[in-house]
Amino acid sequence: MLDLHPDHRAEVRRILAERVPGAKAWAFGSRAKGTARRFSDLDLAIDAGSELDLATLADLRHAFQESDLPMSVDLLDLRAVRPPFRRRVQQEQVPI
Repeated sequence: MLDLHPDHRAEVRRILAERVPGAKAWAFGSRAKGTARRFSDLDLAIDAGSELDLATLADLRHAFQESDLPMSVDLLDLRAVRPPFRRRVQQEQVPI
């Protein structure tokens, strides 16, 4: 179960669709495990098919910071992390 209001989930999807069309995204961490507190961040894993360049990551971070989401969003490019951490994320991930 994803601990994220439907309106906030829609906003995350909108930002992703505008900046990384076709990318897949999953929540992980406390919001994916159902242990989030009111202002817990959203840990977001992204797979765009290839590693994201720094400009795209910066654009995404800026878009999430400027959004109306009531929590911060931590981004993780699944193509840029080591396999052990990727497997850990994949064990708890929930689709956005």
